[in-house]
Amino acid sequence: MSILKHPEKSITFQMRDELVFVEPYGKDCIRVRATRNNTVSDQGWTLLPPKEDDATITQINNDCICLENGIMKAEVCRVWGGYRIHFYKNGKRILNPETVELMGTNHLKDRQLDDFFQLRPGYGYGLGVRTHIDKSKSGSLSPIGEFGWDGAAGAFSLVDTRNKLSLTYFQHIHAWDVGIQSEIRNALYQCIEV
Repeated sequence: MSILKHPEKSITFQMRDELVFVEPYGKDCIRVRATRNNTVSDQGWTLLPPKEDDATITQINNDCICLENGIMKAEVCRVWGGYRIHFYKNGKRILNPETVELMGTNHLKDRQLDDFFQLRPGYGYGLGVRTHIDKSKSGSLSPIGEFGWDGAAGAFSLVDTRNKLSLTYFQHIHAWDVGIQSEIRNALYQCIEV
């Protein structure tokens, strides 16, 4: 793992074989890019070029660097053998850990849960996302509290905060078989040591 660096107006760090860039991208915007290559392409993938920014970099201490760009701020800190990034807007933290925990907590009542189990056994519904609540009914290898989204045409996302994993699968097929999402999820967990 490399030391936090801040060339020009960006912050870079490496975790395992992934190089991560945290950088301003126009007014009041911070973007994060990651690659397994030694460099990130400078290809402009946005529809419009970014406007001029007024970003500044501040070294908080040996393990923490802060990038501020207008109303947005990102703090990158070395913690427990890795790195974490906290984002702030107008000085208020975006997505506190408590908020993420609420996302992965079931908020359905018994009758609603019975209805939801018809579509996705073993899953309830958190804050805008399905959430894993019963392994015996789901047949899923993911931990309790894993959450994500099942799109109408089969797109699928998974967030597992316990194992620091995320997965996104795209398809656009109406009348799809929900089983493919379960197979993809379980294939992921069969491939890793958790």
